[in-house]
Amino acid sequence: MSLSGFRRTGHAVYRHVKRGLREVDAIVHKAALVYSLTHPLLQQAFDTRALDNGLLDGYEKYQTARELAIKTDRIVN
Repeated sequence: MSLSGFRRTGHAVYRHVKRGLREVDAIVHKAALVYSLTHPLLQQAFDTRALDNGLLDGYEKYQTARELAIKTDRIVN
């Protein structure tokens, strides 16, 4: 494979990954919205502290990965 072919392939992969990450971002935000709307009902049914802590921990990891992706995007572009 030539260098130009490698570059084209790399840019195509980068665009697909970037598009996929945008979709993941939208899914995470919609899921957070749904959880925030259903949270009061869930709290009435059972203790949600463990679930809340797990979700917050996962969201912190997601935010860290998102910040890294944004920094990488700035370097690449």
